Amino acid sequence: MEPLRIAHTPAVTVYEVTEALHAVRARHPELATDVNQRYPFEMTEQLLRGEIDIGLCREMRPEQGLIRTELGSHRLSIAVARDHRLAERESVTLGDLAGEQIIVWGYPERSGYTDFLLQICRDAGFEPRWQRNPIQGTPPVTAVLGSAAVAFVTDPPGVAAGGRVRVLELQPVISAALHAITAQHVVSPMRDLFLKAVVPEPGAGTPAS
Repeated sequence: MEPLRIAHTPAVTVYEVTEALHAVRARHPELATDVNQRYPFEMTEQLLRGEIDIGLCREMRPEQGLIRTELGSHRLSIAVARDHRLAERESVTLGDLAGEQIIVWGYPERSGYTDFLLQICRDAGFEPRWQRNPIQGTPPVTAVLGSAAVAFVTDPPGVAAGGRVRVLELQPVISAALHAITAQHVVSPMRDLFLKAVVPEPGAGTPAS
């Protein structure tokens, strides 16, 4: 049996991918997988060419011919370097982030996930100051290393990066959806098994228009 080829963007952590795979393998232990990280544009191209079966992402806008299915969500937290002024806090609110530099991974209006994160700040009543992470492709929680900025992450509260990063609980609870992008024209029984095992509610996804 050929392995199910899965890609994920840097916004989806390897732990979250593993969590999904364990949910699938609990029901289909025979399913083999091949997992790699891809940038959104690479994922789109490879899905359309049939080189991968599933792309895992957050708020990525599917191109024509692709379908986006929501698999669930993960709670957002805030990552800061251990010497940041907020590092000793157990939790923060969005209001605490007003005036902070916020690290994002894509440019506004070109990244659905960046737009989602910046809109959260605007909904809280402030215009966010943002900067794009200069080290692309690395785990989101490490983006604040050597920086006075903060970052939205889906890692649980606690210490990370060998104690050099603190992850703070964000109040109130805000979650970021986990999406699967698939090719509308491709028939894949293994892909369908994966989606049925992970999707909380039955659904076929929404075709791109």
